[in-house]
Order: sequence, then structure tokens, then C-alpha cells
Amino acid sequence: MAADLFSKLSKKGKQCELVREYVKDWAWQDRLIRPSDYLHLLGEQSYRESTLYGKVEYLITDSPLLLCSFYQKYRFDESYLTKVTQEFMLASKCEFHNFLIKRTTKYSPFGRYESESEIKTLDKKLKKWLDRHTIYTEISSAEEVIDFLKIT
Repeated sequence: MAADLFSKLSKKGKQCELVREYVKDWAWQDRLIRPSDYLHLLGEQSYRESTLYGKVEYLITDSPLLLCSFYQKYRFDESYLTKVTQEFMLASKCEFHNFLIKRTTKYSPFGRYESESEIKTLDKKLKKWLDRHTIYTEISSAEEVIDFLKIT
């Protein structure tokens, strides 16, 4: 979805950039994530994003910063990153839009940590977590994002 949105905005002539999820490199390396790794993962992802703040109209990622906080809570029942992440986002003075994507295609476990059955459980937990911690919009396509943001 992120790549599709990036492509559509680029074709519209918008200044945008796609920021890949840092942790995906770890998944491809079969690298296990320890509880202490989440601060590093957040740091790497926020660095990749923050280098583009003020340089592009739209920064698109399939790994929003708050997702790191969710995984820390889900996998290790720790939650110190939630406040850190929220403070970082406020300090950036950027406008963030978080979208929860309704799955409309078959899940591919390649380059991921979760199986299809695990991801179904995870999706439900993520929705509940987002309800408590952030404002988000549920979507199912790149076109819905473009419509929601009123991008012409």
C-alpha cells in the first residue's frame, strides 16, 4: 500500500518520499528482536523519517513511529516508548496521519516475523491499541488516503 500511494502521488507531481521500515531488514536477516532493541528500532526509523522533515510534502511509510511502541507492548509488555514517540512527534512540528489498513489481499509472511494466523490476532490488538493511543483513519486503498487528505 505504501509503495502504491508513493507511486500515485509521484504521478500527480507531488514532492513525496517512501521510507521503508527499518525492522524489515532484520526480519530478512532472521534477526531476533530483544526488548532493548525497540529503542534502537525507533531511533533508526525516526532518523530515516526526520531527515526528510521540511523537504517533502508527503512522507509515506509502512512503519509509522507509533508502530514500534505497539510492538514493544505486544511482544514484551513494556510501554516506555509510547510517551517518547508521542513527544518526538510533537517536537517535530509535522502533521502526522496514521492509517490502519483493512486487509483486502492475502497476507504474505515473507520478510515478516508473523504468520498469517498471528497477524490476524495482531491486527485486532493493534486496532485496540490505536483506539487508546492515537487518532487514525481506517482505509483499504491508496485512493482512500488521497481522498481523505484531499490531494489533487
